[in-house]
Amino acid sequence: RIAREGLGTANIGSLAIMSTGNESGALDDILGFTASTADRSALRDADTIVCNNTSVEADHLILAVEIQETVRTGASLIVANSVVDQTDQMLSEVALDPMRGRSSILWSGVIARLIDSGFIPEEKVRELDGGEELLCSLVRDAGSVSGLTGVDADRIDRTAELLSRSKRVVFVHGPDRPQDQAPGDMEILADLVLLLRASGVRTDLLLPRMIANSAGLEVAGADPAFLPGRRSSGSSELPGAASQSGLLSLLESGSIRAAIVLGEDPMRHDRSASYLSSLEFLLAMDWTETETTRCADIVLPGSTFLESPGTRCNFEGKLVRFASPVSPPAGFAGWEALAALAQALGVDGVSASGGIDALSVSLESEVRGNLGHLAAFYWNEGEERSWPEAGRLATPDVMARPSAIQPPLTHGERYRREIAEVGTDRFRVI
Repeated sequence: RIAREGLGTANIGSLAIMSTGNESGALDDILGFTASTADRSALRDADTIVCNNTSVEADHLILAVEIQETVRTGASLIVANSVVDQTDQMLSEVALDPMRGRSSILWSGVIARLIDSGFIPEEKVRELDGGEELLCSLVRDAGSVSGLTGVDADRIDRTAELLSRSKRVVFVHGPDRPQDQAPGDMEILADLVLLLRASGVRTDLLLPRMIANSAGLEVAGADPAFLPGRRSSGSSELPGAASQSGLLSLLESGSIRAAIVLGEDPMRHDRSASYLSSLEFLLAMDWTETETTRCADIVLPGSTFLESPGTRCNFEGKLVRFASPVSPPAGFAGWEALAALAQALGVDGVSASGGIDALSVSLESEVRGNLGHLAAFYWNEGEERSWPEAGRLATPDVMARPSAIQPPLTHGERYRREIAEVGTDRFRVI
């Protein structure tokens, strides 16, 4: 609201998310939403779990406990990463190691195997919306898939065999993990979910994020493509970007002259610092000194999650409410500083005097009113998720192309990067 109503610009987003190169709403046209199709309880009765672009123990410790327990009770684990860590290697029945940026080709080949074996009838694929186009786009030659990905053909066959023998499958994919991102990876996995469901296999897709609370940004409207409640920003007449890539292009071209940076540290890294090289004014908010606060014209005191109450949306779409056990050193929380800034910019109906609860109720009312039945996927407070079996199959461009690994712009990302450099053996989940 500060951006759109106070400053009159559509340029609002996360540098950390933009630098992944992914667009918001990648699965909207396929599933009808871009979110986890279930919560983590889906893992408990799975007979096959597939982890793609996620080193679960290193990236998601709590989720790792669920997966390890399910595998210990008899479920099969399939892992697909360019580098398979020790725990995944020990627990997995099949470890796939496609070259970086080529996992989409791998899953295209797996879909082709399932169709050629007759497990997914080709005529059924043709009946689905987008099925003809998908069939034409698949990499069906086994030698080509193996040659392009570096994965042995027998392991690809074994993966297809395990999926065809399963009654309950859960895919776990890291949408913002940079190491093994591939063009069209989320879309091709969503295709596989729809095809397995159409063949009678209960299948779900979990999308655990490494950037904490990022699932809530587009829901709240802090994204160039969406207004609160994930309404399309296409009807907005505000100047600025309409997509993540559009905003990134404005930053790269030096068109942005002023910026408010909250909780990210772009000035620490050359590439992200270059986005802000043409600034005439910089306001930064953080809870500790950073390179960005040192460069800022004005610095506002932020607060940590321990020093500020509020709500958070996790990767399951669950709304998590939290209190503040510690008082912020500044005497007020970051949201109070932002509320004062909103008032100064003339944003109606925003005041710190009503407390965080008043702001939360206002946000929830708008979000739920616009999400409708999709609230169960994005703003879940105990509702059962339900979505139609049918969807629209996509035909993503699965050919590999180079992409840059984003720098760690938040404190959480920096911590994970440092832990990775030290090694995860010291932090093993037992």
